[in-house]
Amino acid sequence: PTAYFAPICEEGGYKVNVTSITNGGHYLSEFADPNDTYGAKVKTALTKNKYDIVIIQEQSGCAIKDPARFYGGVRDLAAMIKANGAELYLYSTWGYKAGYSKLSSCGGTTAAMEMKLRAAYTAIAEEVGAKVVYAGVAMLDIYKNTSINVYASDLFHPSASGSLLVAYTFYATLFGEDPRALTYTAGLNASNVAKLRKA
Repeated sequence: PTAYFAPICEEGGYKVNVTSITNGGHYLSEFADPNDTYGAKVKTALTKNKYDIVIIQEQSGCAIKDPARFYGGVRDLAAMIKANGAELYLYSTWGYKAGYSKLSSCGGTTAAMEMKLRAAYTAIAEEVGAKVVYAGVAMLDIYKNTSINVYASDLFHPSASGSLLVAYTFYATLFGEDPRALTYTAGLNASNVAKLRKA
């Protein structure tokens, strides 16, 4: 999604500078820990730089399997982000695609997992005064109502179409803009991309 976000914003008339600190499978509690390799990077970034917006995302199943860890990580990072003066957004992700082995432990169906994630992200966002980017809602809409494949072959990461959908969801949420007037397709099928923008 990060690669698609800037071109979308540019077409919409917004100039953005995006940086990220990511590590697959890492928990928010680890990103909040200054003794963790990536937590140290987060602390340095929030200390040395001023951000307008900071977006955080939990390891995909943690909000369901270990909500206490999820809530604790959000609370700790929210305090650090508040001290920076940035606005906090939580990136609510999607349910695993049917057939993925870990789906049974996270709700049993793609829709149930998305609903559980949405509930967890919404609850902690209300507590810490954050906003939520409901990327999972858009992913579920496309997954259930179209033939567009929004999942990568591993059944849980987004495909190119899924990543573009997420990027458009961020654009719509962060700027309060309707993306349906935009034309950026990232080289994907224009008719399909129109459905992504609508979602």
